[in-house]
Amino acid sequence: MTFCLGGRRVAEYTNATHTQLVRLAARSGARKYFKELGWIFRRPPRIVPTGSIVGSIGGDLSNLPALCNTRLIVPACHDTASAIAAIPASGEDWAFISSGTWSLVGTVLTSPCVSEEARQMNFTNLGGVGRSICFLKNVNGMWLLRQCMDQWQNADTLMLSELLQECETLPAPAYLIDVDELQLTLPGICS
Repeated sequence: MTFCLGGRRVAEYTNATHTQLVRLAARSGARKYFKELGWIFRRPPRIVPTGSIVGSIGGDLSNLPALCNTRLIVPACHDTASAIAAIPASGEDWAFISSGTWSLVGTVLTSPCVSEEARQMNFTNLGGVGRSICFLKNVNGMWLLRQCMDQWQNADTLMLSELLQECETLPAPAYLIDVDELQLTLPGICS
């Protein structure tokens, strides 16, 4: 978007890391991955930190008095990185849970955590604001419930609060389902 508005062609750090083609420790494109995929690594956009000034508004918009000489500043383009940056926490002893369609559980680090234990537990390292690392794990959260409710009859009239209230009256289940099982994260699972 900033390029279209008149800025330079760049890749903002938080968004670029989600391609999995960025070396987080070096904060640069991973040429070897391009080579292994058979892609040409001629002129990838330069990775810039959140908050970088990438130009000024150009074209017809620059003729509007309110936008004359307006600088284009790259925001944290990935929504998760923006949400995590907005958490009013400080220090190194806190974690977050972000819950929506799926949930994210994690913390903010100064460098990537690439241990075998982190890999086995399915944690990932994504670029954060201020050159930080969002060390997190996706968990299924409300996705499974939402998919089921969408498939059940009268889903439009079924209220989540009512459903949860009814569930509280049931005995403990004899069996548990691993809601983070890969097959359950795909659309249409309840059909």
